[in-house]
Amino acid sequence: MKHTFPRLCGSVAGGASGLGVKMHNAGYEAKELDYTYIAIGAEDIREVLGSVQNLEFKGLSVSMPFNQEIVSLLDNTNDDVETIGACNTVVIEDGETTGYNTDWRGAINALKETSELDVEKAEIIGSGGVARAIAYGLKKEQIEVHISARSEEQRKELVQDLNLAGEINLEGQGEAGAELVVNATPVAQQPGSPVELEKHENGEWLLDVVFTELQTDIIQEAEGKGWNTTKGWRMLLHQALKQFELYTGEEPPTEEMGRVLREGLEE
Repeated sequence: MKHTFPRLCGSVAGGASGLGVKMHNAGYEAKELDYTYIAIGAEDIREVLGSVQNLEFKGLSVSMPFNQEIVSLLDNTNDDVETIGACNTVVIEDGETTGYNTDWRGAINALKETSELDVEKAEIIGSGGVARAIAYGLKKEQIEVHISARSEEQRKELVQDLNLAGEINLEGQGEAGAELVVNATPVAQQPGSPVELEKHENGEWLLDVVFTELQTDIIQEAEGKGWNTTKGWRMLLHQALKQFELYTGEEPPTEEMGRVLREGLEE
């Protein structure tokens, strides 16, 4: 099969973000690679997947709300995707699609930037694709994981699929006594966030997956309580570094991609 030049990569989400565009293109430039990255906002993941195959894309980053839906549309999936039930990265070779999940690596690597991940219990607020990935990563670190979410069906399904410690309704969050609290929802502003830090009496660490701001309201609240915090934009960076490696086969330029991401959020 012939390839288009430059090689195309991109992202698809319900609402397109330019952060990945800036970050990946900066990485390609730093490594002098003939690649270009674009962002796609879409309602139908089937149409997008067919289009990027026809256009001979090399890679596609998949965000909400398509992380779980896309799994059944792929030709191949790696073991992480099979277990998690969600995919955030697609690599295309000779028209064939293979799904990966770099979200769990992004979360764990971002957490370990702060300090050693020395906690026994974690409570994840949310039950979507990102929650699944983080739960998978934390369990690999031998951490007891509890899920708190509005949907009883979704949280029970997640606990069963990944064999987690237990599930709690949203109003009962904090009952697990976890030291690590994870906001795996897209809402971090106060008032309005489903995360109620005051209910987590044993809490000492917050991971917030929201990456659209350098400092979200609940991150500020947690820091005011003296907690360790891990910001969503650091998770975004680390999952993108792994994507860069999958798309190009090259070592990612970490400092350059991190700098450009931070500058993009400061604009």
